[in-house]
Amino acid sequence: ENVLHNTDDAAAAFGQRAIDVLCCQSLVHTPDGRTPVSDLLAGRLGLRCSCFARARQFAKQGGSSRGLALLTASGLWVLNSGSFTVGAHDQEATVQFALIRKRSASVLVLNLHLAAAAPIRKAQLTSLFTYSLLREPYGAVVLCADRAAALYAKEWQALTAPSRYCPCHVKEDGAGGMLCLLKARSAPMSTITVSAD
Repeated sequence: ENVLHNTDDAAAAFGQRAIDVLCCQSLVHTPDGRTPVSDLLAGRLGLRCSCFARARQFAKQGGSSRGLALLTASGLWVLNSGSFTVGAHDQEATVQFALIRKRSASVLVLNLHLAAAAPIRKAQLTSLFTYSLLREPYGAVVLCADRAAALYAKEWQALTAPSRYCPCHVKEDGAGGMLCLLKARSAPMSTITVSAD
């Protein structure tokens, strides 16, 4: 319910800017027949819930599950969506993905929780960038996470080397997460620009 009370503040913060994709990190779904929070939030913001994935690291509590949600604008086509895991054993993390198309550009959106411990976080990202989805051609890749990766540029280059993509822009907030935009290393299908705001 806290999430829903804060949506008016969030909508005001976005102002007149249109939201194409909103990555939600920790929404609760209950099996009691009530409308899922992801759908309520999407409705409040004028978006639609394109997919929900239960995060493995959150145990079910009383039948409810907590997970990741991707909300998209009505003008976007969601071509494919789902989830997969990265990391090993107790270091596993659920990665939610959606392949979206806007105008003629296809963008792969990845949404995940990163571990608090730096070595585990790095192992999760290493596993992510060897995943087969990142060997396919897209206009761009967007990576959203609940915490900063806290990596140097050379570390990003090494981690992303097995994929077709390299970081174009990384925005991190220690307490609030990370947004990383990746572009194709060679023969890019789209031109990527990042505005100051």
